Amino acid sequence: MKSLSTLLKVAQRKLDELGVEVARIAQDINALHEREASVRAREQAELANSTRDPTFASMLPAYRLRVKWQIDDIKVQIAAKEASLAEVRERLSAAYIEKSKFE
Repeated sequence: MKSLSTLLKVAQRKLDELGVEVARIAQDINALHEREASVRAREQAELANSTRDPTFASMLPAYRLRVKWQIDDIKVQIAAKEASLAEVRERLSAAYIEKSKFE
């Protein structure tokens, strides 16, 4: 029965590692959402400044295009992280099933 106990501990360790990985990826996704919100807030501030100063208004279209590119890049990163999160969750589910075999 000692080998069963060892297998159970190994399965639990794998679950713990996958849980940590899920938490890390979720933190990364939250950070990307915060970054997107920050970029959008900065854009709104620049829009407000451009209404007060005509020199800023002339540069606004190029700035807004750069902001759009930044947001698109952030969204691509979020999608990649979410795909990675889904894959880790599938592995976590499989690890739970594996662990239940030893209990």
